[in-house]
Amino acid sequence: MSSILRCCWNSSKAIRLCIAAKGGNIHGYDVFVPENNTLFYSRSEFMFDPVKWPRNQVMKIFVALRKHTVP
Repeated sequence: MSSILRCCWNSSKAIRLCIAAKGGNIHGYDVFVPENNTLFYSRSEFMFDPVKWPRNQVMKIFVALRKHTVP
């Protein structure tokens, strides 16, 4: 099981779409909204087949998403 902490709504959507496109299964998703803050944080827990989607590819995608979406 892997988890990723992301910030910003578009990042969460991109992660969900990416996981689904690669054949992964999301097992849990939660959102944390700090008091008096305009950002929220979400966590997705998912499983994937490392033969079909090697971990180094997973990490490259998430690093790219982070650079693109996190202020």
